[in-house]
Amino acid sequence: MTPSLHSSGKTPAEPQRGPNRRRFLAVAASTVASPMVFAQAPYPSKPITIVVGFAAGGIADALARTAASLLAEKLKQSVIVDNRAGAGGTIAAGIVAKAPKDGYTLLMASTGHAVTATMMKPLPFDAVNDFASVGGVAASPLVAVVRADAPYKTFGDVVAAAKASPMVYGSGGAGTLTHLLPELVASSTGAQFTHVPYRGTGPAIVDLLGGRVEFVMDLVQTALPHISAGKLRGLVVSSRQRSPQLPDVPTLADTLIPGLDAQGWYGLLAPNGTPAAVLDQLSAALNAALNDPAMAARITNLGSTPIGGTREAFMSLLRSEVKRWGEIVTAKNITS
Repeated sequence: MTPSLHSSGKTPAEPQRGPNRRRFLAVAASTVASPMVFAQAPYPSKPITIVVGFAAGGIADALARTAASLLAEKLKQSVIVDNRAGAGGTIAAGIVAKAPKDGYTLLMASTGHAVTATMMKPLPFDAVNDFASVGGVAASPLVAVVRADAPYKTFGDVVAAAKASPMVYGSGGAGTLTHLLPELVASSTGAQFTHVPYRGTGPAIVDLLGGRVEFVMDLVQTALPHISAGKLRGLVVSSRQRSPQLPDVPTLADTLIPGLDAQGWYGLLAPNGTPAAVLDQLSAALNAALNDPAMAARITNLGSTPIGGTREAFMSLLRSEVKRWGEIVTAKNITS
């Protein structure tokens, strides 16, 4: 190697070797041998987004906004709700599945997330394996309602009549829980139900009041005003325990299908691969929020009950719901 020359044209003398040089070389060697460590900003260091697959104003949106406000308080960071409605919630799920795995983009998943895993194929994501659990937020029971002047005093009366002759019911749309739950009851009891899908349970209730369908299974919070007004009669709820809003209405588990607990559920998912430490921090904040009396009261006012629990428990629920509703979708050949 040709040495560099100074302006004098002479080769510079070799630096003197000694203790200082040896110390310098030792430090340089250790710097090269060790990987460089960069300080990372503590999580969360920027706003978190909860993506909701349904329009503003519905139960999923209301629960997402309730969770967002209290998560923001617990995490000391802004939490934004982003409504990406369409395709049964799969647009929102697809966005989150492909989002960076950093804990800043979450999905407000619902029962529909489990249903579309079977009903809408192919999907650009796997409803289970492409997601990691943060935790459950709330569960919302359904109530079977008939007109106040209907001859049916119990849901057992409805099933008995439907065994003798097919009975028409309305739902909020093909593949919704308001559709699948009656089909589950039919499979379990031998009742003959004829399905009429609507674009939401609102129009289905209108036709129920008008006598064009015989019953509807709707979320408690949306059916309650009609029950309170004396226009509809609640016959049975789908949760294992009675609804606090309808304490006099029995459960399907107590009357027709022992052990049944079939509710609409909502919870937070993150992209699979999100660091466990971040997921644990989110889960801890979510559970702290759900244990807050103010949060519990707000969820109860929405006709729901807090879920909470571990990340593993919510992922187990998701897997079991994919299996349960997938079996109904396949057996009844339900398509979107």
